[in-house]
Amino acid sequence: MPITLSWFNTEKTILYEHFHGTITLQDYYVMVDEAAALLEECPYPVHILADMGGLNQKTLPTNLLLAAKYADKRLPPNQGIVVYVRPGSFINSIIQISRRAGLQATRHLYTAQSLDEAVQLIAEKAPDLFG
Repeated sequence: MPITLSWFNTEKTILYEHFHGTITLQDYYVMVDEAAALLEECPYPVHILADMGGLNQKTLPTNLLLAAKYADKRLPPNQGIVVYVRPGSFINSIIQISRRAGLQATRHLYTAQSLDEAVQLIAEKAPDLFG
């Protein structure tokens, strides 16, 4: 599958989503469902690092706003900060459109150009996680 999920830390407070290659809308829906199931197992806030550095941006489905709406419906109550790492211009555009549409999934959504920057953003925005 072109999207893999794993825990970023042993405390299971950060979920790592690694996007690589070519993805379909169905791939994204499956990942959203799997991520929601993992978060629902945790009785505490879980933050997400969505690493898009390996994604083939030229082959993204054009209807990603549907994907954002799907993610919004599956948003677990304990989802914390989401940081898209190396999202590219098309994903950034979808993020902006989703924010304007008022999707709850974008409430605590940030972008970063590296994993280190993403971890720092989480540390700044969720001090209880690292304090």
